[in-house]
Amino acid sequence: MECKFKNFLNSREALEPIEKIIGLSLVLTHGKTFGSIYRAGDFLTPHNDEKHGCATAAFSLTKGWKPQWGGQTQIIGDNDAILHSSTPEFNRLFLF
Repeated sequence: MECKFKNFLNSREALEPIEKIIGLSLVLTHGKTFGSIYRAGDFLTPHNDEKHGCATAAFSLTKGWKPQWGGQTQIIGDNDAILHSSTPEFNRLFLF
């Protein structure tokens, strides 16, 4: 299932609507997508996607997510100020 989903994410069918939203042409090479499954106690440390291209997408596939569980994607600016925070919600695509 992971390979089919990854192939879809790299397809023109998936990329064209995103290109229209962000106004940029996206060119992905195989393997540029990243998928993860988080269970209780799992987390992703703060990091910078800047060197990985012009756009990042976080697609939430979890039904019934509760904000108290954490999992927010946060855009952090200068002086560690949180500029935007997005809580996972089923079928939400967060582009940044």
